Amino acid sequence: MSPTPERHRQVLLTLLVAVALLALTALLGDSEAPTAVGSLRFEHPNLFLEGSLCSHPKRSLVTARRSEELAHVRADRYAYDPADGVRAVRLYAEAEACYRLGGLNSSASRVRDAASLMILQLNTDYAAARLSLARSLEQKRWADALREVQRLLRLTHHLGRNEYVEWLEHILRRATARATAASPQ
Repeated sequence: MSPTPERHRQVLLTLLVAVALLALTALLGDSEAPTAVGSLRFEHPNLFLEGSLCSHPKRSLVTARRSEELAHVRADRYAYDPADGVRAVRLYAEAEACYRLGGLNSSASRVRDAASLMILQLNTDYAAARLSLARSLEQKRWADALREVQRLLRLTHHLGRNEYVEWLEHILRRATARATAASPQ
C-alpha cells in the first residue's frame, strides 16, 4: 500500500501546522506562564523515547500483521482518544521490528512511514495543547485550561509518574475548582 496523493497533502498540511506552531511559540517567547495557580513550569517530556522489539520472535510475521492491523485501528480512533494515537505508535513500532525480524523490509518501511506520520500528528497536537494550556491559564479561562490539561494527561499517561504529569494533575485539580466556582449555578 503506497502513500496516496491525498496522504501526501495531509502530511504537508501537518508539517505546515507544526512549523506554524513552532513559529508562534518562538514569536511569543519562552516566558513563564503566569497561572494564578502557581508559576511552576516543567520541561515537557518527549512522548516517544524507546524503540520496540518483536514480542513474539518465533511468530514474527503473524505478530507483525496483527500489530499493524491494531495500529491502524488505534490510529483511526485517535480523534476520539489521544491515548489511542500513542498506542498506535507503539503497535507500529512492534510491527516494524517484527517485519524486520521476518525479513520483510519493505513492509517494515511502510509501517515505519505510518508511525512517522502518527508521531508527527501527535507531537503537533501535543505542542498545540501545551500552548493552548499556557494561554488559557494566562487568561484565566478555566474551562479551556481544564480541557487542555485533560488532553495532555491522556497524551502523557503512558509515561507514568514524572514532574510534568504531577504538575498537570495539580493544574487539573486547581482548574476544576476554579471552573466549577466560575460556572453559573
